[in-house]
Amino acid sequence: MAQEGLMDSGLPTLSDGRFTLRPWRANDLDDLAPAVRDPDVLRWCISIPDPYGDEDGRAFLAARTTGWKEDGEAYFAACDTSSGRLVGAAGLDVDVGTGVGEAGYWIGRKERRRGAAAAALRLLATWGFGDLGLARISAHIHIDNAPSQRTVRSVGFVREGMLRSYRADQRGVRGDYVIYSLLPDDAHR
Repeated sequence: MAQEGLMDSGLPTLSDGRFTLRPWRANDLDDLAPAVRDPDVLRWCISIPDPYGDEDGRAFLAARTTGWKEDGEAYFAACDTSSGRLVGAAGLDVDVGTGVGEAGYWIGRKERRRGAAAAALRLLATWGFGDLGLARISAHIHIDNAPSQRTVRSVGFVREGMLRSYRADQRGVRGDYVIYSLLPDDAHR
């Protein structure tokens, strides 16, 4: 393990002064597992197992040490900068060869409506367009997830259309997703 309990993911720490995206730490499990068990997180984040146990959390954290280096999965712990408290997660699945990233995030129930999701998306966009040289970042959001759609629009993402029967949830039910995109010039609106 790296200094201060940070996992050796090769990811930078990104901050706007209020919220910070940082590499995951082994000791994040205590905050991660209860936050992910939130029914809204489980409803909208279809890649999260339901039910979510401590073993799922340990597997998630273990994968964070190699995901960026091996698969282009840049997943960050989203934290309140002043307290260091975990508020959620945000990340980009990056295909450097095509210059495209797909953003994803979740914010714990107690932390919602404080601007953490929008801040995380802005930090990801600044890093993605700047350091990684991406040409496009997309977000795929379930058609019924109106709060998340408002969040991405507030950051400058543009709705492009709907992907019908795009992904299946944990129960195998396929859903329609709205696709949004952000280009480097959009991020400065």
